[in-house]
Amino acid sequence: QKFYSSGSPFLTSISDGTTQVFYPSGNLAIMTFVDDSEGVCIVLDDVQPSCPIRAFFQSSGIAICYHSNGSTWLHMDPWGAQSLSEDGSKCKKWKWMDHAKKQIPFKPVYLSINKHVGVQVRGRKSVLVTFLASGQQARFKVGSCTKRVFVSQPNDTAPPLCEEDLMLRVSQLNARLALERLRWCVDAQTDAKRWPLNLPPNLVSEGRRLLKL
Repeated sequence: QKFYSSGSPFLTSISDGTTQVFYPSGNLAIMTFVDDSEGVCIVLDDVQPSCPIRAFFQSSGIAICYHSNGSTWLHMDPWGAQSLSEDGSKCKKWKWMDHAKKQIPFKPVYLSINKHVGVQVRGRKSVLVTFLASGQQARFKVGSCTKRVFVSQPNDTAPPLCEEDLMLRVSQLNARLALERLRWCVDAQTDAKRWPLNLPPNLVSEGRRLLKL
């Protein structure tokens, strides 16, 4: 665990791969965790009271970033990406394979989420989320990864969690629930039939397990 000079938390992490970065205000800025063997990174804005999600990245290559007004800024998948202006009037599209076949250098894309968080896109496998505030900094590699991530699962004989770890797991569960809602919203935009939001059984069981602690 790391702190700002003021004593407020800057970065916390636990053994299951969950990491949290906080703004100097105390609001959650970045969370990384493993969801069903896939790496996930979520970026939230430092705007009260909602602290909206500004970006999320998956190790499968799926990613989306939002402008401050909520409109889509950047959307990426394993095959290509598109970048849009805040009002949607300008759109730039590209395919990763085109640059590989034609050996054309990819022109990096830089996004300033806010005064503390930035996103650098240098290629399909080279995407960085950077954080800088009050003398503290952090970098997360969030590009497409071909390898799946596996972590050990907690068991009934594990030692009881301390208060900090418990709160971290609750925050992780909230982030995973937000991610499911975000995935549902993205799917709803491309599917005329709006399916009901069904939460994965593992999220439901994790929520019940935490309630018993």
